Amino acid sequence: MLALVHLLWLVAGVRAHAGPARPLDLCGAMLAEPLVEQVALDALARAPDVEAPCTVWSYYRKARLPTRTSGPGVLIWVVFGGILGSRSYLESPPLHLAVAAGSPRLVTALLARGAARSTKDSQGNTADDLALTALGSVDPVVVGDPLATARALFVDGPPRAAKVESKELLALLTSGEAAAIVCPPGQPLDWTVTDTWELRLALCEAVEARAANLVERVLACGARGGDSCREADAVVLAARTGDERSVRALLAETARPRPYTRRYGLPEALESALRADEVEAAAFLGGLGASLTDANAANAAAHGPNGRSVAWLLAQGRPVDTRDVNGRTPVHFAATFGGAATLRALLEACVDPSVFPEGDRSALETAARMERPEHVRILLDAGAPLGRWAEDWVSAPTWGWERDGAERAVLPLLIEAGLRGTPRVVRALQIRGLTEQVDRLRERPRRWPARPPCSAK
Repeated sequence: MLALVHLLWLVAGVRAHAGPARPLDLCGAMLAEPLVEQVALDALARAPDVEAPCTVWSYYRKARLPTRTSGPGVLIWVVFGGILGSRSYLESPPLHLAVAAGSPRLVTALLARGAARSTKDSQGNTADDLALTALGSVDPVVVGDPLATARALFVDGPPRAAKVESKELLALLTSGEAAAIVCPPGQPLDWTVTDTWELRLALCEAVEARAANLVERVLACGARGGDSCREADAVVLAARTGDERSVRALLAETARPRPYTRRYGLPEALESALRADEVEAAAFLGGLGASLTDANAANAAAHGPNGRSVAWLLAQGRPVDTRDVNGRTPVHFAATFGGAATLRALLEACVDPSVFPEGDRSALETAARMERPEHVRILLDAGAPLGRWAEDWVSAPTWGWERDGAERAVLPLLIEAGLRGTPRVVRALQIRGLTEQVDRLRERPRRWPARPPCSAK
């Protein structure tokens, strides 16, 4: 089979080269190995259409095609390449090939002939995308002078769109010269919705590396200072490491008026740190002048997963038994968003679990509705009253306990805490086939033991 392929290829090559030598067309000159710039420039001067795509194996492993891109040679290559499972074929405009070859002279000449940077190859890449990838690549197959090529390509303005991975972006921004070409001051990249994620990742990686210069350059490329990373907001991560320069750069970017950007200053950064239990970051931001009211600080700490922020506030002498403008205590927020350790820390600090605004749900009801059995048990241990809501909820036609978390974990706790087996409650459980729970209701299990008055440690 391979012998037949080679024979057909040889015949095609002979036919392609038969007769008197002909000047190379533009694609043939661009795909020649090695690339001779003057030959390609001569071919460009004769080319009627500088946008006509060339069939290429890949940008950095170019196919050894015949001198003409039409004829049986290309046909055989394409057919047998597909049979053998190769998927690297693409149709590429000459400008893309000039960028991949790292030839600023060819890029300048093609732009002068009207080649468009916005034209895409068959994989959806623009010439701008290829230039950014080459600038940020550490792959040895990158040839030519990527920096000079990018400078020639972006002579009439920075990249109009970005399609580059976060590590490539950081690599090209490491060079101040490349950063000035790609993201000149006041001209951020036009990031698409998809590629905004790569920009956010680049910002987070720069923050985690404590590279303030890279943070400033990624922000200049259009990143948002209030973006969230894997563990916390970028500002909080910078504050955790004590990187004041990055913190101030991130906060300065958030102060710029931009659509769909939330207000984010020192108070918001401190609130984010408390919500993430990042007490080191909170202490650092406090040293920079960040402050919150007692209620806002306690409510933010109640969102934490492990109670570190609550303990930090108590160690500072800040109260946690507060109420917000709606009358909710931090226990409400811990029952809804916080971890079990956070809820336990608030209750040990004597925050009353029975307090809730009139017409609102109690913390116990909220935890039950959100199917958080561990929180329900903690609240019942703390003496949280069951209230009438349990009967109304269980017997409601639109009962939300259809997942295992409620039926198998939360409902038994409510029954043990004294849920009354009224006819409507029994009927609702029977309709749902929960006969075992009906039997437990009729047994009238022991109510939750009364809790002694709280005394803060």
